[in-house]
Amino acid sequence: MRRRWNLCAILLSLIFLVHPLRGDDPRPSATANAYVYAITTCIGGEGGPGVRLFLKQSSQRQGRTSYPYLRIDIREQPILAQKNIAIGGDNSAIRCLGARQSCDQAISGNILFDHFEDFSGKEVKTDGYYELKFRTGRTEGGLFKLDGMAPCS
Repeated sequence: MRRRWNLCAILLSLIFLVHPLRGDDPRPSATANAYVYAITTCIGGEGGPGVRLFLKQSSQRQGRTSYPYLRIDIREQPILAQKNIAIGGDNSAIRCLGARQSCDQAISGNILFDHFEDFSGKEVKTDGYYELKFRTGRTEGGLFKLDGMAPCS
């Protein structure tokens, strides 16, 4: 009887150890590896002027695209500190995990720039917060820091 109990306890321990390793997506959630580094570019086109914010897990600025990243297009103008910017309508966001994978469109979310500091007269530094919900049901959220946002005209 005691032997059966020990065997049962060992099997249950193994199940609890292995279970967290299972899942539909073998990669850790991007929230666990937050997208904390941000760069911007100006965008134009049919939707009008705006700012494209790239959020990355690495601060490396390479010539080629580095994965994974979040891309947030903000067409709502003006962009103000402490103003909640909703994703949807004119503002959009995608998550791209790799070059050989399709990007996932955000269905809703928010982004907020905490403050804007102009140190050079040409570039603005800020930090902020994002929270995005994707079609797959996953959410990504966290803090980011942006050094050098040039104004778009």
